[in-house]
This record gives sequence, structure tokens and C-alpha cells, in this order.
Amino acid sequence: MTLTNRRFRHRRHRPFMTHALLALALVVLVVGGCRSQNSNDSPAGGTTAAFAQTATGIAPGGTVSFTNNSTGDYMSLLWDFGDGATSTDENPDHTYAEAGTYTVTLTLATSQGTSARTSQVIVAGAPTAGFTCTPDFGFVPTTISCSSTATDAVNTRYEIFEAASPGVVTTIDGAAATFELTVAGDYNVTQIVDNGIGVEDDTTTSVAAYDLSISASVPSGSGPAGGPIGFSADAGGAPAGELDAWFVNGVLAGIGPNLLQNLGAPGTYTIQYQYNSASPPLTASTEISYVVAFGVPAAAFSVSTAEGPGPLDVTFTDTSGGTLTSWSWDFGDGTSCDFPAPDGVDPSDPSVCISASPTHTYETIGYYDVTLTVTGQDVDPSDPELADTVTQSDAVLVTILDPSFENQTADEAIGNGWTPITPAGATAAAQHIALAEGDGADGGMPTEGTRWAALDGLGTDGSDPASTVENGIRQIFLRPASRSVLEFDYVLLYSEPRTGAVFDEMTATVSDGTTTVEIASAQADVTTPFAGPSTRFPTLDEAITRATPVRTASLDLATAFPGAAADQVYTLTIRLTNDVNAFRSPRAYVDAIRFTSPAEPFIAGFRVQEGPIIAGQPIDFMDETCPAGGGCVDPTSWRWDFDTHLRAAAITSSGSAEQDPSYTFVEAGDYEVRLLVRNADQESLLNLMVTVLEAAVAVPAIQSLTGTSGAWEITFEDQSTSDPMADPIVAWSWDIPGRDILTDQNPAPVLIEDDDPLTIRLTITTASGYTDTQSLDVIFD
Repeated sequence: MTLTNRRFRHRRHRPFMTHALLALALVVLVVGGCRSQNSNDSPAGGTTAAFAQTATGIAPGGTVSFTNNSTGDYMSLLWDFGDGATSTDENPDHTYAEAGTYTVTLTLATSQGTSARTSQVIVAGAPTAGFTCTPDFGFVPTTISCSSTATDAVNTRYEIFEAASPGVVTTIDGAAATFELTVAGDYNVTQIVDNGIGVEDDTTTSVAAYDLSISASVPSGSGPAGGPIGFSADAGGAPAGELDAWFVNGVLAGIGPNLLQNLGAPGTYTIQYQYNSASPPLTASTEISYVVAFGVPAAAFSVSTAEGPGPLDVTFTDTSGGTLTSWSWDFGDGTSCDFPAPDGVDPSDPSVCISASPTHTYETIGYYDVTLTVTGQDVDPSDPELADTVTQSDAVLVTILDPSFENQTADEAIGNGWTPITPAGATAAAQHIALAEGDGADGGMPTEGTRWAALDGLGTDGSDPASTVENGIRQIFLRPASRSVLEFDYVLLYSEPRTGAVFDEMTATVSDGTTTVEIASAQADVTTPFAGPSTRFPTLDEAITRATPVRTASLDLATAFPGAAADQVYTLTIRLTNDVNAFRSPRAYVDAIRFTSPAEPFIAGFRVQEGPIIAGQPIDFMDETCPAGGGCVDPTSWRWDFDTHLRAAAITSSGSAEQDPSYTFVEAGDYEVRLLVRNADQESLLNLMVTVLEAAVAVPAIQSLTGTSGAWEITFEDQSTSDPMADPIVAWSWDIPGRDILTDQNPAPVLIEDDDPLTIRLTITTASGYTDTQSLDVIFD
């Protein structure tokens, strides 16, 4: 706890004597009588010692002045200040350096003996108030304990005030104080300390006591049994707990400051709320009894999944009230069930629910109204049973069937909601099948689950454009209420030459029965960059099959079909065609049809690693579409085109779907690298020209070789090649066996004193750090 409001003060109303009064009180004149020489007032032939002092209490380093007020004659005097110091001055001043209680003695020597007088000086430092209270808040009744951290304090007192009232609630003496707060409110605790000689200090901190209570959203005892009841905890303004918990009849029911609890059976429930704070460590609890009355049947239920793709498993949870005896469910798709089994019906019959809260599977797209009828006792159990019915309109929406092809049979024709389509009269019909990951993934597929669709372009010849060709797969679907963007992942596999004029092609369309919209982002053909060869279909008609990177297609249905009704039925068709010829038919992979929400616009951005780009060396590309702190949402797909697709050089790939790919250009030249980033209905394109330099090549050569056996002189010559403007050679390293490394471009002649063959190695380094090493064999003949 941090203590505030510290200040030093002299409190005049405290019963401490001032310095002046103390000095006055010590002016003592002693007269008459005979006393012992050892007394505080010993006469010696009519001589009596007496003195006055300016202070009896001072701080360390303070000075006290003493005045000799003795009577009678004396031969000498001696002051003893109690700290080891003495004086023979008549009226001395003395400074006390350290705290303590000191006895001051004045002794007079006469012809008949001595007379002495004593007094005290208290030396004390100024006190500093300080204390901590634990905890600094609690729930009534709460006990607060305070302990002192004050320094130089002789006396300590605590005063507890209500913050809104000046009156003192209680006063406690001593360095430690424990007190109980039984009334909620804010309190100020003040510590007052003094050093025993009238100097005080005080400081104040705040503590609080709060009420802890529970409220219910429905008054106790009202209404029928059942239904969700809302309970809220009120901590009276205390800081929020970190691990608050709710218990219903001793069983953990929830966490947090609120609880929504279904109380399905009549009775009395103990609702307990437990407040938990880690800092300060504090636990408190309160509870209420909540009564659920015996009411008439009241049908109610909740739905686990309101919408999704089919087959869709939905659990219906009964939340009905009353004392119930039977439940009858109508799922809206022509099926129903009862619980428990009616008389004479086998409990295993499909018409019997397994419980009052059954699970049902929807296998067709559509909106479904669900009805529950419950039967149970009247308020008076002797009266006939009553029934109540509730219907939730459009309780369940099934949008599309098997969107990730997980319910398909591997290597067999697509079905289960999907319709394969092939051109009428085709002499060689395509086989649109499902593939399974267990037989090997391919081309980045599957992107979801373990299966995906493989479409075949066989039987098409280019007589119909891709957007109308009747070859591929088709399904009707419904748009979700809040997610209007249709998306799916795809890969095109083609075997046509990259530089040819024959374009295998795929695309997709969506129709509402009147208007057909082509999905532009689903278009791909043989000019589309490829990521590598296919492993499941490595060749077609003896030609290598190339696979594009995984691409994402999307269409915002709300924009494409403005004003469409919520229950509008759409048709998705994914199409594939072998354009012009009848050979090397393409294939297409499709997976993960899904619905998402429209995205916010963004701007594509990327950068290339620093330094020259060298042919044959991998280069890193970094996506910067949404830099850290940019305030946008990262794209969900990336399409990189490295502009090598139509080049004559042999390449292993020309594109990538990675966010930050690495790519190797095999030839020098200028390339227009393109990045298309996408998220839902949004996309952005950025083009960037990059220049790829020829790789520097080390070429060691011999300019001259002269001499005879055992005495050969060789002059080496550097004939290496590089781009002297963009990436010049800046270092040479000649490795000659038995010699130190030579670093000149063209070293001085080297003497070889044997006839054994030599292997000379030259390593060159360019300005960008690129190195190349080549060797040269020398045979002496």
C-alpha cells in the first residue's frame, strides 16, 4: 500500500509541555535544612546547588544552555552533561550529538563538602509516520490489520474516520491495529506518531468495505419452472475479481460476474457467488436461495448450431418449465421423434428420441422450422395433464452439402449433394472423382480435411467457352444470413506447352436462375504460373503435368445479386475445359467451399531482399501488405507470378502461393514480378520490375608455362566474367598447393620445383558477396 498525505506538525492540543515552560519549571532555588551529600539538593554549610536549562528535549545536534542559580559560597563547580562531557564554566552551553536520555549534574565544592543538583535532557529525532493495511478493501463485515513502518516513534495512535464524515469511528493505541468494518463505505485511517518530546507526524491512507450481493433477473418464485435465469453479482463498487465463480447447489456452474442458468426442475436452489482477487489476495462469498415454483408446462428449447453446411448435426436442448412427462419433437424436414417411447413402441425405433434433448442430422439444404410439444402436470397434480407447444421459425439453416468433400468415397465419382456434369454426346466422358490424402497429397491439396475433388477435362474440345461448358461439378446452395462471400480453393493441372497457343482453362459461375455471374478470381489457364509438377498425375499423353499454386476464388453474393431474398437458391458450377484439341486434357482440384464476411480494402505491398539478384541464386520476397501497426487485416491468399512462365528456359516453377516465398531465376534479365493478395471479396495487385544479373564465373587460366623438369615457372591469368557495373568482382583467391593464398587478380609468376600434377583453384567474390570457385589442372610434360 502506498501511503499519502505525509506531513510534520506540532499539535498544540496534545498534552506536551513547551520548551519554555520546561525551562521555567527547572529554575529551582533550594534553601534551609540539612540533607545528605548524595541527595539531589545537598547543603554544604549553607551552599545549595541549583541551575536552570533552556530545554529538556531537543533533536540530535541541538544545544542546551545551562544557568548556574546556586546560593552560598563554593570553591569550585563541575558540570557533568551525562554524555561523557564536563565543564567548569559558570553558565555553559552544551551540544548533544546523538539521541538518548542524559542526566545533567551540577556539583559545588565547599569547605564543608559538596552540594549537587541533577536534571534530564531528552534528545530525540523527528518521527516519520508510516504504516500498511492489509487488505485495503473487503466485504462487510471485514477485518483490516495495520502495522507500523514509522521511524523514531515513541508513541503511536490510529484514528479511523468515515471518508464522508469528519467523526472518528474508533481510536487504537499501539504500533499495530486491527479493526472490523461492519458498515459499507470508504474510510480514512490516520496514524499519529510522536518522539516523546512533543514532535509529531501523521499520514493517512484509505480502506474500503463493500456489500456483496446477488440479484436474479426473475423474482424468486414467480412464473413456471425452467428457463434460463439470470443471476448477477454486485460487489458494491469493489474492483473486479479475476477468478469469480458461481455454484448451484454446490456444483460449479460458471465464472465471471454473471450467470445464466437453466433451472429445469421445480425446487429450491442454493445460488452461491464467490469473489476472488489475486491482488490483494481476497476471497469472499455470498449466497441466496432461489425458488422455482411448480408451474404449468412451458415449452422452450435452444439450438446448438443455427446454420452451417450439411450434413449438419444439431443438438436441441430442452429448456422447458414445469413438471414434465413427455416431449415430442418435429424437426421440420419430415422427421420427428418422441421421448420417452410411447406405450407399445420399441425404444430403439427411429421415432423415439434418445433423450428429451435429442440430436438430429439435416442432410438437405434449406430453412427448417422446429417444433417442441411438452406434456406435464398442472399446478394441481390431481388435475388432468396439460400440453404446451413452441415453434422456432427458421431455427436451422443448411447452406450447402459436403463443401470439403469429406463425405465422398475416394477414387469414385463425386456425389452426396454434388452433381457431376459432362458434355452431351462426348465420346470420352470425364471422370470427376474424389481424392484422399492417404494416397498422397498433391499441388497443395487438400486445404481442409483429408479429401478433395478432382475434375477432368476429358471430352471437351473448346467448342464451348469455359464459362458455359457443361463439364465439372454443380450444387445448389443457400447464402448464410451474415456471411455473403462465397469462397473456395482450387488448383489447375495442365500439360499443354507453356509457350503454346492452346489454352486449357477452368472457371466457376453462380446463378440465381435468372442471372449467371462468372467468378473472375476462379479463372485459370495454361498462362497461369505454376508451382511445380503434379505427383498424382505426373504426365498426360507423355507431357509433364504442371500444377498452379493453390488459388482462392470468391464472390460477394450480396453485391452480385443485389436485393435477393434471404431464401434465394443459388447454383454453383465449377467448370473445366480442354480448349481446341482433344489431347492432354487438364484436371482441376477443388476444396473448402465456404462462406465468409466481406473484408475491408487493403493495398498490396512487398519487397525483395537487399542486394543484387543473381541468376541461379535463391531470392527472398517478403509480403508487406499489412505491416505491423498498419491497422489492416492480413490477406488470406497470395498469388505470386515471377514472370518466367513464358520464358524459353527450363524452369521448375513460375509462381507461388506462399506469403513470403523464395525463388530462383535461372536466367539474367528484367522480370515483372506480380503479387495479387486476396481476402474474401477484396483483392489488390502490385507489379515490381526486378533485374536479374548474370552470375559471375571464375575462370582461372595460364598465361605462360616455361622451364624444365623440376624448375617450372607459371604465370596465371584471371579470365573471370561478371557484370562490371552492377556486381563487379572485388576479390580473388588463388589456391596453389604448397603456396600461400595469392590475392592479386593476376599473381606474379610462381616457381614450381617438382613435376607432379597440380590442381589450381580460383575463388572470386563480387561486391554483393556472391562467390564462385573453379579449378584448373596443370600437367607438366
